[in-house]
Amino acid sequence: MKFKLFLVAAVAFGLSSCGFNQSAKIDLTTGLSSKGNGLASSDVYLSIDDKKISRTTFTYGEVFYVNFRNVSGFVKENGNVFPGMEILILGKSGDTAMYYKDMYADKTNGVDVYPLYLYTNITVAKPMNSDKAYKLYVNIWDKKGTGTFKAEMDFNVIANENFKIEKSKQVSVNDIYLFGEKRAILDKDIKLNEKYYIFFEGLKGFKDDAGKVSVGMSVNATDKTGYVLVNAPDLFGDEEFDMTALEEQISANITFTETKFTNPVTCEVVIWDKKSDAKIKALIDLELK
Repeated sequence: MKFKLFLVAAVAFGLSSCGFNQSAKIDLTTGLSSKGNGLASSDVYLSIDDKKISRTTFTYGEVFYVNFRNVSGFVKENGNVFPGMEILILGKSGDTAMYYKDMYADKTNGVDVYPLYLYTNITVAKPMNSDKAYKLYVNIWDKKGTGTFKAEMDFNVIANENFKIEKSKQVSVNDIYLFGEKRAILDKDIKLNEKYYIFFEGLKGFKDDAGKVSVGMSVNATDKTGYVLVNAPDLFGDEEFDMTALEEQISANITFTETKFTNPVTCEVVIWDKKSDAKIKALIDLELK
């Protein structure tokens, strides 16, 4: 069981030329706007992996990229350029969901690849929540000159609609999602013999006993014919948890090894309070491949 999964941002560079550039543009389909003062980019766009996209609504756990192709205008020093990249995501009320001061802080010797391709990827996860609106700011600057290039975009986060949730009245949860070894699973297709996690974040409504909580967690999976692939009645037993840990994140992991099944396979995870009637159930139909 794991209790933490944080928002991740990553950055990489590929390859540009010098020059003093000014530019401003906006993508009318996504609202992604960019403006350069001394720095310029030939193409600024969103993508999922290597595929360009024209949407700004993302499912919780999804990863999207902001790409800057052929960035030019940097001052060279000994043949290298020295980019900085600041990432900021704000909630609708102005609260900070994510902030990275400089994604290239460790590139003290600069970058010597041309033309220069910069990008950042954003995993839409904690501390963001589904059913919320956010604003992304990317600020690129020249550490050896005065050039800057800025981009910004509004985007929305939605819950994974593949889950069906049943819960008692007093229980609330921010997000429930399925996660593979490297990424969130947004469709229903999963592979045999790989480990998957069903995460619950922001669980509330369970009995607080001096900062501790006693909960049970069951995991069951049956195929279309009713054949049982997984039957785990209580993963926790007598173990108690800190209330704050439960609210932060709790998960069940599952690996399907059985080869005798008929799709779809319905996976059910139930978390219940052993000292009250609080309970939550999450169900998802999966296609095993």
